[in-house]
Amino acid sequence: MILVLNHQFARDMLRRDEIQGALGATIDLELPYDQSLYLAAVNAGQPLVIGAERSAPAERFAALADIILGEGASATGAKSADARQRFGRLRTRSR
Repeated sequence: MILVLNHQFARDMLRRDEIQGALGATIDLELPYDQSLYLAAVNAGQPLVIGAERSAPAERFAALADIILGEGASATGAKSADARQRFGRLRTRSR
């Protein structure tokens, strides 16, 4: 199981350690809050990992894809072609 903490608000309602304590599990990855970046991606109709590939959220999504695919977490942001390939493989696996 992979535990992902998705920050949906600018301010945390619960701290990471509180969540981990309540669940009795370690959070593997956090997706940062960035309202303007997510909104821009939706409005452009372009995935965040392609339209803002060097952003913190895009790096975290690439790291999540690496974890799911068993390739280890990325230390740096994914390049557009790498991101397309990585997420294309995820889409294929989910069918």
